[in-house]
Amino acid sequence: RERERERRGNSPATTASKKSAEEESDDKPKKFWDGFQWVIQTEAKTGADGEKKADPLNHQTRQDRRLYVGNLNPETTETEITDFMNECMKTCLDQGGAKLPEGHDKAVLSVSIGPAAAYAFVEFVTKECAQIAVGLTGIELKGSALKISRPNNYAANQSKSIATSFATQAMVMQQAMQTMTPEQIAALGMLK
Repeated sequence: RERERERRGNSPATTASKKSAEEESDDKPKKFWDGFQWVIQTEAKTGADGEKKADPLNHQTRQDRRLYVGNLNPETTETEITDFMNECMKTCLDQGGAKLPEGHDKAVLSVSIGPAAAYAFVEFVTKECAQIAVGLTGIELKGSALKISRPNNYAANQSKSIATSFATQAMVMQQAMQTMTPEQIAALGMLK
């Protein structure tokens, strides 16, 4: 029997299990599908005390950090959306006394423009930044009033009290934007 096994070689199941064990040991980044695109999974960071720290950019909060931005001018680029949203968020955060997480100087992580450039998905650094940005609905970019909302596949998993708190904060930020001088608004590029 042993000679017969040696002659035939390993079974496909044995070969597959060896390959999967080898692949797991490779230094390839692990990816997951978030419903829109493949994303590289990041490991939890450890602090100086050896304790694992919560990473605000983990894949579990990604759905809460992404927003739909519609009614875009077809000539708008990803860079223009990124710069515009970062400037708006900087103003909102500064006037609200809030700060970005340590190690981040911009509120927007990524922008993906959809087909025909009519809409985009914008990913923010934190859930709170995304909630504040929802309050910016109606702000103008290149002559188009933007529609900013949660994507259709968004499933709120927060308690109502937290969501209400963020919504209230977003309304306060929107009111702060309304009290800005025309020069401040023009500096952000919000006027035609």
